[in-house]
Amino acid sequence: MIKLNPFNESILNNPLYQLDARRLKRGATPESLMVWSRTVIIRVFLIFGILIVIFAGIQRHSEYQRQVFYQQNYNSPYYIQETFPFIVSVLALAAGVIFLISIASNFFLDLAAINASLGVINQDVGNGRWDLVRITALEGEQIVNAKHTLTRLRCWRMMITIFAMRVLVLVLLVLTTLVNIFAHRNGFWAGLSDYISGFFRQPIENILLLLLMIGWAAIYLGEVFYRHRTLTAVMLGLSTGRNTTNAILTGLAGVMAIWIAQGFMLFFIFWMISVINWLLSPTVWRIAILAFFAILSVSALIIALFFHYYRFLYQWGVRMITRRALAE
Repeated sequence: MIKLNPFNESILNNPLYQLDARRLKRGATPESLMVWSRTVIIRVFLIFGILIVIFAGIQRHSEYQRQVFYQQNYNSPYYIQETFPFIVSVLALAAGVIFLISIASNFFLDLAAINASLGVINQDVGNGRWDLVRITALEGEQIVNAKHTLTRLRCWRMMITIFAMRVLVLVLLVLTTLVNIFAHRNGFWAGLSDYISGFFRQPIENILLLLLMIGWAAIYLGEVFYRHRTLTAVMLGLSTGRNTTNAILTGLAGVMAIWIAQGFMLFFIFWMISVINWLLSPTVWRIAILAFFAILSVSALIIALFFHYYRFLYQWGVRMITRRALAE
C-alpha cells in the first residue's frame, strides 16, 4: 500500500528537495498540499454542480415549452416527468457523463506526467547542475526520492481533479438512491423499509453484489493515486537524458504500452466472467455463483492492477532513473 500524501519525514528533511521545492508555486509542504487539494476538490464539485443545475433547468424548461406547444398546435396533452423521477434521471445522467470524463482524463494525467518529468532531471543535466548533485553526500535513493516527489507535485492538480470527479460520481449515485427512496408514495421511511426488505429477500445475491460494488468503487477511487505515482516514476525514468524530443516520444510510447496492457487485463477479466456464465447451467444459485466469481475476478484485478502491475512499473521506473541518471 502507498500513502496518498507523497511526503514523508525523509523528503521534508532532504536538502535537494528543499532546494527544488522553491520552484513550486503551491503544495511544497504537507499543509499547503492539503489546503490546495481541498480547494481543487471544492472547485470541481462547484463547477459540475452548477453545470448540473443549469442542465436540469434547461431540460425542465424545454419540457414545459413542449407541453405548451402540443396543447396549442395539436390540442393534445404532453406529459412531463414528475419531480422525483426527473431529478433521478438528471443525477443518473450526470453520474454517467462524469464517469466517462474521469476515465478519459487518465490520458491527460499521463500527458501531465510526461510534461512534469521533462525538466526535473534533464534541465539539471543540461546546465551542468546534475554533476554537482551527484557528488554531494546524498545517497542515490535520496536523490531519486527528491526528484520523484517534485515530479508528482508538478502534476498533482490533474490527479486531484480526476480524483474529485470520481468522488463526485459516487456522491451522485448515492444521491440518486436517496431520491428514489424519497420518491416513495408513502414517504422516506416507507421507501427505506422497502429497500431493506427487498435487500433481505435475496440476501446472498445482494450481499455479493454489494461487495462487488465496494470492490469496484475502491478500484475506481484508488487507481488514480497509484497511476499518478507509477506514471511519474516511469516517465521520469524515460525522460532522463539530454534529448527532449526523444524523451517526449519515449514517454508517449510508454503511455500507450500501459494503456494496451491495462486493456488486455480488463478484457481477460470480462472474458473470464462470460466463460463462467456460459459454462454454468441455469439454476437457482446461478446468479449467486456468478456474483461470487465476479467478486473473485475483481479481487484478482485489485491484486494484479494495484499490488503487482503498478508496483512493478513503479519499481522499474525507479531503477531506470537510478541507472540512467546516476550510473552515467
